[in-house]
Amino acid sequence: MEKTPSSSAACATTLHHLPRRAETIAGEMLHVVTNWIETQVLPYVELNAKPHPRPEPPPPPKYLVNVSAGVGKTRVAVAAAIKAVECNMRVAISVPTTRLALDIHQQIEKQLPGISGAWLGREQQDPSNPSQKMCPRFDAAAAAHKIGLRPTAACGSKVQGFCKHYPRRGSSTPCAYRQQDLRKKQIVIFAGAKMLELAPNKKMNRASNHWSLTWTETEPQLMMEIDEQEQSTEKNASGKTIGDSEFDLLLIDETDPFSFVSGFDNSPPFVPKNHINTSFSEEAGVRAILNGFLYKLDDMLSETTEQHMSPYLCKEHDGANPEVLSLEILQGVHEAAEEALAEIVQQASNNRELSRGNGQKILATAALLSAKRAVLLKLLWVCDAMTLGHMKKLEPLAHLAIDRSGECAGLQVRRKTELFERYLTLPTILFDATGEIALLEQVFGPIDNSYSRSAVDGPGVKRYQLRDETLTYSQLDNPKWPQRIRLFAELLELIHSSVGLVVPLKVEAQIESDLGLNVKILHFGAERGNNSLETVTALVVASRQAKHHTYLEDMVTVLTEAPVERLSEGQRWYSKQEGFITHRDQKIGWPVLWDQHPAPLVECARRLITEAGLEQALARGRNVRRTEGKPLHEYVLTDARTSRLVDGTFTKAEFKAAVGWIGEFLLAGVWVADGKGQGVLQPLLRGICSQRRESLLSYIIGDPAFESPKKAAKWRKDQINDNPEIARLVSLIDRKLHSNADSVDLLYAPFPLGGFKKVRAKVRGSRCYANLFVRTLEDETPAQALERLFGKEFREIEVKPE
Repeated sequence: MEKTPSSSAACATTLHHLPRRAETIAGEMLHVVTNWIETQVLPYVELNAKPHPRPEPPPPPKYLVNVSAGVGKTRVAVAAAIKAVECNMRVAISVPTTRLALDIHQQIEKQLPGISGAWLGREQQDPSNPSQKMCPRFDAAAAAHKIGLRPTAACGSKVQGFCKHYPRRGSSTPCAYRQQDLRKKQIVIFAGAKMLELAPNKKMNRASNHWSLTWTETEPQLMMEIDEQEQSTEKNASGKTIGDSEFDLLLIDETDPFSFVSGFDNSPPFVPKNHINTSFSEEAGVRAILNGFLYKLDDMLSETTEQHMSPYLCKEHDGANPEVLSLEILQGVHEAAEEALAEIVQQASNNRELSRGNGQKILATAALLSAKRAVLLKLLWVCDAMTLGHMKKLEPLAHLAIDRSGECAGLQVRRKTELFERYLTLPTILFDATGEIALLEQVFGPIDNSYSRSAVDGPGVKRYQLRDETLTYSQLDNPKWPQRIRLFAELLELIHSSVGLVVPLKVEAQIESDLGLNVKILHFGAERGNNSLETVTALVVASRQAKHHTYLEDMVTVLTEAPVERLSEGQRWYSKQEGFITHRDQKIGWPVLWDQHPAPLVECARRLITEAGLEQALARGRNVRRTEGKPLHEYVLTDARTSRLVDGTFTKAEFKAAVGWIGEFLLAGVWVADGKGQGVLQPLLRGICSQRRESLLSYIIGDPAFESPKKAAKWRKDQINDNPEIARLVSLIDRKLHSNADSVDLLYAPFPLGGFKKVRAKVRGSRCYANLFVRTLEDETPAQALERLFGKEFREIEVKPE
């Protein structure tokens, strides 16, 4: 090999330090973060709380903590929150899942009882009553929102009457959502990036009382005192009341900047033609403007062959062919849509089902209003997108992708949502294993500094990677692949006792019900913040997430609201760069080709979805924390880039040989050695297939092998002659069984052979006996084991007496 292999990092920023042990990084990270709070955040909060002559306060400090998953970011985030409380600050913590929010709450409570609270959404289970949601009528609240009202409209009013679960009515099942009150909590934890787009619930806001903190001399118990004399209503130079901000510091544990972008979820397109002549308003002028706009959109869709809508009829426009939709026209349509929406809200507020009916009843009685509102919102967003296209000269306008899959052309309307203004002005620390600063800054504003470290694997980790196949999502549409992955997990379960699987959602749906009790499964997209695989002894990550370059180019355009460099229209996939999968000793490597996009921000997005998604999946096994007493064997079923070293690689052919009929036989506990009497395979195959539901055998062998002993024998001979990897593995297993070996190497995993016993059997009426090896149960003879495996087919078999 001429080129020197090197490890390729997939982290968000260039790591300027050599990888270290997780424990070392955790201690250093804690010191750095607490120092930031003391030297940067606290002075900023104190300065911003005092009157000062400057018209605007300085920008808040923002930091990114970018370390390998599993190092202990969450623990440091907890410590940071407690440090901020010690400095008399109020802290908001955003996490990806409710489970993680409750875990963090419990960790804080162990150290400072009563200081924190986890805010639970309406649809979450009530911890004090697991059989009930936080809001017993959460579906009604969601329905109210769909018709343009605040979700609290479902709670009712004095005029319409209150919901039966309204706490003041004395119900036996009061609404736990309304009973939440975190105003006197110094730390508030909430789940979901969408919460960062909304104003905090009033019961999350800081209590009007002024907080002060004192520590007792005898024990580290936090005491909260109300100093009414020092309450102040004085305003600083910017007009803000001192101490009226909801929080002083924002901590974010794992976030995805693209969670602030919508319209890329393959939802049904918006088809203007379907809504022409809809009566959106009682005002004739409003109706005329909106329907005229729908006509214009439909005309533009029918006349263009582009992939994206544009504010212009064609790319080149001059005086003879003026702009079709000017800014003035768009503004007029926008105002008309807002007027129509206001009418809907007024009509929806009279819905008598709001405080009594369920969500379906509310929507049923206001179905027309809900449908109109959905269309009007799309019109608003189309106007916003076209206005942005005018203002920033976006070409193509990625916010409006044209969908021609139906009878009439429609629009996929994409838009960017913003961080709530108060959060944007808070000092912020982001904890993210795979954060891309350039993309995070599009949401959170300039990030002043970052702490980046990469952790080495723990001493108990062994990793093996597929080296000659990317294994794309489309390949997994073939039902053979999910069955192979399932079989591989079952083989590893027998070898390593417990297995974790991270696969695409469509694969999870196909194999989840067939997995053993000791196999746990997650799908890509659900792995962040999930620790359910941290104790498995084997982890398989199959495939990796990837998006077409036009999809990412559009996403980045919407996120940045600026044009990006695009690959040429004729280029089907990304450009390639040479790289290496590198051995753990870093002396040898295997050359591979990796995707790369020339536009820096699009390349950031590609890494964030593909390599970062792969890193997040691998981290679910907590590889940086594994010891020799808690080993982990990782299998990466893709040749895509990771930042990890490997202990070995294998080819697609080697994998398919191990998880084909060979793996099925070994898992079933039987082996037909090479030699005479191969016709016994026919009843054996039929017997195994009858007992193993949706067996892989039925997918890859074909009918002839099941039809007659002669055809089965020919099938096996052809398999060995036509496939070198199958021939090699069959020969290896034969040698190991004949020599009474304890195990055979199956993709670097020692498959146990100690329980296999030799027995001779043949199809009745044939001349030659075959040499079989069968795994016997306790107090079971080989003949009895064969009868169990063959099932009804055993009547076709003759076993030679021992």
